[in-house]
Amino acid sequence: MALVMALALPVMAQEEAMPDLTQAAQELQEAANALPDSVKVNLEVEGLDDLAAQLKDVDPEQAALAYQQAAVAPLKAAMLAVFGFVLPFWLIVYVYTAVCLMQIAKKTGTGNRWMAWIPIFSTYLMVKSAGKPGWWLILMLVPLINIVIGIICWMAIAKRLNKPEWLGVLFIIPIANFILMGYLAFTKDEAAITPAPPSAPATV
Repeated sequence: MALVMALALPVMAQEEAMPDLTQAAQELQEAANALPDSVKVNLEVEGLDDLAAQLKDVDPEQAALAYQQAAVAPLKAAMLAVFGFVLPFWLIVYVYTAVCLMQIAKKTGTGNRWMAWIPIFSTYLMVKSAGKPGWWLILMLVPLINIVIGIICWMAIAKRLNKPEWLGVLFIIPIANFILMGYLAFTKDEAAITPAPPSAPATV
């Protein structure tokens, strides 16, 4: 076995990337023929002559293509696994959030509930459901400030739905914020809900 490795090492070191298999077979045969008579081995016994013959018959282009396909196969499998999980999960979160916002807007008497299905517009709908000015949407687009404004809005929504205001703090906690939306949207409340204040008429 050690002798086989000694014959193969010069071939393996010849190319850093995809080796020329035909040239490797020739070098393997030459290395074997160059051995002294005292240490020559029967290549047929070792099976190396069959290997050399097989290597000569390999098309280098096909071998390179097979090598590339084998190299990218794990990457493709990983991408399929990621997209197979991330995409369905994202769709579930998207639909759940939109339905919750529509229900909250309905319970608070806020119009244009269709906005819940459109990014940015859904944030505007949340701000209006909290009874806050529409221009607060700009604050929701500012990093760090949006966290504070988001807590204030969800506290206001909870208050308008006659729920404890401290629930709005859950807005900053992952997973808990989704539970908060479902709780505010689908739990029943016997108390009257304060409708959203009407928008002031535009002046010309």
